[in-house]
Amino acid sequence: MAFDDFGRVSHDLNSIMFELQGIGRLLTSRMDDEQALWDELYDHLYAIFPDVSFYLGLYQRETGMLSLPIVCEEGIRQPYEPIPLGGYSRAVVDLGREIFIPDVEADPEKLISMNIVPDSLEPGGWARSWIGVPLRGQDNEVFGLFSVSSGEPNHFDDTSYNLIYGIASQLALGMENRRMRASDRSRRQLLNALMEAGQVVARANDPDEALETIIEQLSRLVGADSAALLLSEGESAVGERYQMYYSSQPDDFPRGGVIMLNARNPLRQAFVARMPVVLNDSQRHSGWEGFAGIPGADHLHSWMGLPMVVRDQPVGIIVLGKAEPRYYSDNSASIAFALARQAAVAVDSARARMSYESSLDAQLRNARRLTLIHRIGAMIAASLDQQQVLNTTAQLLTELFEVDHCGIMMVDETGHSARVVSEYPDWGVAGTAMTLEDNANMRRLREGGLAYSVSETEIENLDAPTREVLESTGARSTLFAPLIIGDEFLGSIGLDSTIKPRHFTEEERETVMTIAGQVAMAVRNAALYEEAVVANKLKNEFLANISHELRTPLNAIIGYTDMLVEGFYGELVEAQTDRLQRIGASGRHLLNLIGDVLDFSRLETGQVDAHPQIMMASEVAETTLSRYREKADAKGLRLELRLGTGDLSAYADPLLLDRALGNLLDNAIKFTDVGGVLVHVRPERIVHGSSDSGLRPPARLNAADGLWVAITVSDTGIGIPPDQRDAIFDSFRQVDGSVVREYGGTGLGLAITRKMIALQGGYVWVDAPPPGGSAFTVLVPAAPMLGGEPVKDNRVCVLAVDDDPEALYLLRDYLDEDAYQLIATTDPNQAVELALRYVPNVIISDVLMPDMDGFALVAALRERPVTAAIPIILMSVEDQRLQAAYQNVTDFLMKPVTRESLLQQIQAALTRSRETR
Repeated sequence: MAFDDFGRVSHDLNSIMFELQGIGRLLTSRMDDEQALWDELYDHLYAIFPDVSFYLGLYQRETGMLSLPIVCEEGIRQPYEPIPLGGYSRAVVDLGREIFIPDVEADPEKLISMNIVPDSLEPGGWARSWIGVPLRGQDNEVFGLFSVSSGEPNHFDDTSYNLIYGIASQLALGMENRRMRASDRSRRQLLNALMEAGQVVARANDPDEALETIIEQLSRLVGADSAALLLSEGESAVGERYQMYYSSQPDDFPRGGVIMLNARNPLRQAFVARMPVVLNDSQRHSGWEGFAGIPGADHLHSWMGLPMVVRDQPVGIIVLGKAEPRYYSDNSASIAFALARQAAVAVDSARARMSYESSLDAQLRNARRLTLIHRIGAMIAASLDQQQVLNTTAQLLTELFEVDHCGIMMVDETGHSARVVSEYPDWGVAGTAMTLEDNANMRRLREGGLAYSVSETEIENLDAPTREVLESTGARSTLFAPLIIGDEFLGSIGLDSTIKPRHFTEEERETVMTIAGQVAMAVRNAALYEEAVVANKLKNEFLANISHELRTPLNAIIGYTDMLVEGFYGELVEAQTDRLQRIGASGRHLLNLIGDVLDFSRLETGQVDAHPQIMMASEVAETTLSRYREKADAKGLRLELRLGTGDLSAYADPLLLDRALGNLLDNAIKFTDVGGVLVHVRPERIVHGSSDSGLRPPARLNAADGLWVAITVSDTGIGIPPDQRDAIFDSFRQVDGSVVREYGGTGLGLAITRKMIALQGGYVWVDAPPPGGSAFTVLVPAAPMLGGEPVKDNRVCVLAVDDDPEALYLLRDYLDEDAYQLIATTDPNQAVELALRYVPNVIISDVLMPDMDGFALVAALRERPVTAAIPIILMSVEDQRLQAAYQNVTDFLMKPVTRESLLQQIQAALTRSRETR
């Protein structure tokens, strides 16, 4: 099928690109409703493939089933239950590659060569033309496929195939990222559950409380229709006789009841093997044999047996049941097993307390250990900086295990060597590398996946690479722990005792394994975050490059079109002129859209800098309005500028402010058909989140109190629903689909506006003024020159600097306007600019200010010849006269400052200044 014929699927390339962008945004969204995700994804795919059949299949390797959340057959969506993997789908998954069959009936040998047997259960099994593309994860493992088919032979060509392949790649990437986010969320939930369980175990005086909490967490994490906790009686290794300790149906299965498990029962096998067991369907398992010792044993199908192991000894079993067959997976069992270990610790702790074997010293040490574990867990959950995670972990582990040294070694990208990337204390071992060839220690950690310790005599028998590293630290005993996530071996942790030999207990080995798992997750999260940052940077660079590439031919198209319309190449008839004018208008529209994309990518990659200066916001607003009057007149709209009373000077970048206001005006005119647009510029003083005029920035913006210049662009247009007033500032967002079709645009204008205003230290938000329409308000920092623009007269010019606006207002009241001109600012950096511009007679500055304190301001002014000799009076609530004298500042006042003392100090400073000239 030629690409022109493919137009039946999607009207033009722009439509395809629009739907692809929609798929990309959808797959990167935080949508938690899976059904809504499939529904929206189906709409995008149907817009591209309305006349053919397609389906999305997700392969569940553990069950061998193919779930089909999206199936469209000949333009009609069909519901499908999961089916066994077969037919064309099996070939794509098994071969792990794309399959393109132009005509099924014309090439039966191709089906035979790929071992394809059409399956009537499979969507599209009747097709004549069939394309299937595998969906691969980051581990290159196939987790599904995307297929497009038709009843017509030779319906697809190479162009069609490339489009389908591209969509499948986008689906695979997006769904893999969602899976990784879900996996990360599950890991965080597990981490939180482990931390909560550890805290409960540590503080609970009643073991029942701890065990019930852990079982509730297990039921919440992996799901359960029934739950039971069985404690072993007699010989722990045999696991034949148990006592019911907890039951989800205590009336029918009371505590204390005796449970016997035969040798073939899978629950007993889990206990003996000390490993979790998953039973897909107990009613078909011969070892179950009508077992009725726990709730639901006679009718539930899926079961999970979790041995409670402490110090490598099983003490009981947690049993979870579910009605659906094949409900539990090995992954969910691994997650639950970690909590079962906590339950074992709870049981063991209860037994220890009952026998009074633990001492106060041991309890205090355990509490301190749990606190440090909590600190490590909190740090890991909060940080995405890999080196910070490793450095902090090394320090906390040294304190937690009371060892002399901790070193963390990471395997490099080649997998052939490893290097010490962090240590505490710093003994110069960091950076030491070792080969992994013939490295028995690292192989044991990688393959065994468990912590183990070596004594001083055992160190001598280690492999040469490991022995050399330990000899560099002088270790006499070392506890090793692997850093493993999934099947990937990342490195190891080494805890070294150098002063004297150390015996590491089983509890310490289990503790370091728990922490090592957390550290491995944090390292992987940091790596994924770094990859996401790089990918985002590459995306923005691509947008910038493609925008540049598109602008060049567009400029040529627009130029030649204008020359044709002007008759440069000969006279045109009226219809030709009309069509060319439409082409020119469309080209300019597309050029504006490309400009938005280019601006957005430059802002995203930090290529735009703000250059704030003192300027009149009213002049910028008037200039911006003048460019849009013709557009407003063409729609019959009023365009009005209203200036408030007071000082309208702002500290902002006039070019960026003009661009931001232009975007707001363009939107206001675009979405307004009747009425007009009003631009209102006025000063505002925000105190405790609102101004005297009633202006109240949204709390989420956290706008600082102080002096601002507010610019509101209000219209009488279509308005914005309350639930979308935040979302419209996101990239590529507009109000809804109908608005996109009616008004057009990229949805980048407001995102660009917000970024431009933020670069200037300002804020932007939208309200709905009565009786309708929208009101966008921009706040930019005011240039708080309380006395207005200084004029040349005989009054004393005073520059005041204080981060507290109330202090500046007090100074204004202290200084008589007939004798003094006051320039005031809350920004020390702005104060340097004001001093250079107006060269005041005296400068008054607070000492304790953020970013630049008073002493730093003095240094900055003394470095410049124009301001070096200006008298400076420093004020502070602390007595810092010695430091002031050291920096050659002779005028210093302690707060609170009275009017008399301030005026005396100013006059004394002026007198000295005249005498030294």
